[in-house]
Amino acid sequence: MDIFKMKVIIDNTQIELEGDSSTVYKIFQELKECGLGELSPLAKKNMNDTTTDDVQTTSIVQDGDLVKEKTIYEEKSTNESLELPTLQTVVLQGKPSTEQEWILVYAVYCSQLGTTPFTAEDLRLKYQETNRFSLSKNKNFQTNVKKLVSSGFISAIDNTKFKLENLGLEKAKKIILNEKIKKNNSSLKNKKNTTSYQILELNLSEKNRNDLRDFWNSHKHSTSMDKAVLVAYWLKKEKAIENYTADHLFTILRTIDENASFDILSALKNSQHRKNHFIYDRDSNSFKLHHIGEDYVKILENKDINNNE
Repeated sequence: MDIFKMKVIIDNTQIELEGDSSTVYKIFQELKECGLGELSPLAKKNMNDTTTDDVQTTSIVQDGDLVKEKTIYEEKSTNESLELPTLQTVVLQGKPSTEQEWILVYAVYCSQLGTTPFTAEDLRLKYQETNRFSLSKNKNFQTNVKKLVSSGFISAIDNTKFKLENLGLEKAKKIILNEKIKKNNSSLKNKKNTTSYQILELNLSEKNRNDLRDFWNSHKHSTSMDKAVLVAYWLKKEKAIENYTADHLFTILRTIDENASFDILSALKNSQHRKNHFIYDRDSNSFKLHHIGEDYVKILENKDINNNE
């Protein structure tokens, strides 16, 4: 409810009214018509009630039949302050699922929660800042921005500047905080602990990243176990990484913008027990790719070649 505050001065008496606008206006009319002595009980009660909400204050001076109004200050913003995680945290957790959602999240951080304008260049810089730039994303950038404008999430101020609309801010907040909400709901339903993963520094060069994407796109990976063995194979061959963990798989999936919202550790264990693709090393608490796993990747690759012919 919007809170309205009014200061009324009658002769040497000063009265402050505060409440919803309709009630304040009713009391003011009674003051004009009847004076202080004839106020209704409801009006007197409302005159004594105070709140701590943001208000709009108006000064009223009555001189005979003449009433002058002057606005002292405008209503303050009713948006509650929201403490968001750092943008790098959002990147590591991979919460946005589409490029439009990523751009909308970037807009939140560029506009400081919708309080300042931003430009398309500001959004592009966020791609560099989060190490998510690619030629394909850059090619579709303008189209995605136009779709956000069409959806009412952002709007154009002029030829270069945009502003984040409230609808867009609410949408972005849901995207950014969605994972936390899901975890809380899950813990309330089944009381299970949530497994978390971390991004590892694998020292991947730009060439490594391009080779990785080419390798990934040339193989089938319809199951989580396929994803686990493919990544392990590539890391062993290209980066000489023998001891393989769930964090390695998570890091690679995020690097190539692949969905990582599945039980990664279970995928590794299932691939070990059901397919014999891995051997578990208790000393290092890690998995090592078995020759059966390597052969399986080669079979997938041959199938892909045959299917493409």
